[in-house]
Amino acid sequence: MKLFCLPYAGGSSSTYFQWKDYFSEKLEIVSIELPGRGTRLDEPLITNFSQLVEEILQSIIENIDINEEFQLFGHSLGGLLAYSVSNRIEKLPHGKLNRLYLSATRTPDSFRQEKNSDSQSSGELLKHLSNLGGIPHELTKNQEFLDYFLPIIQADFSVIQSYSLYEEHGKPAVPTVILNGNDDETVTKFENNWANYLQKIVEIKRFKGNHFFINKYPDQVCRFIHNQIQ
Repeated sequence: MKLFCLPYAGGSSSTYFQWKDYFSEKLEIVSIELPGRGTRLDEPLITNFSQLVEEILQSIIENIDINEEFQLFGHSLGGLLAYSVSNRIEKLPHGKLNRLYLSATRTPDSFRQEKNSDSQSSGELLKHLSNLGGIPHELTKNQEFLDYFLPIIQADFSVIQSYSLYEEHGKPAVPTVILNGNDDETVTKFENNWANYLQKIVEIKRFKGNHFFINKYPDQVCRFIHNQIQ
């Protein structure tokens, strides 16, 4: 079975490369690369939420057979994208999504209230991500890294902003697991509200760590996911 993984804002497919070492042959990690980063660096960045959902849908459809079962994992912005993709893919006659993992993901209503990214300077975005633990502090002083990273994170925050114009249709029936870091209070306060947006929450699981617990404790996260496979 394939587990498609979507990165957080500013992330790439490399976020999940290490995960492949933690799973048996029962689960194949497929880390989706978004345009404008990593192996797709030469492609233009996408700044529109709806367009990015379509891009991800096509990537999944191209990698599964017509009746193949698969799972979907998304972290932070990747979780919101995974939720919207699950809403769409249930209505398509291609593949069967049998488990959704929403990691460090706030509920849709909270994303719709996100501060306008155009009003945030590059310095503010870097400080925000550094405080969350998403960027080592020393990299915020590295100009070569900033030249690569800042356009990506600005585009991803524009994606978040454009979500306010995106219309969700339905309430996904796929069994869903909510994963959060114990110290990530900006997200944990929303975890029970997911019942308003999903038909079946299988479990709400807390891990040690903050917003980027998946990077600090990948072995624990992967072991948990592996044990979810029937």
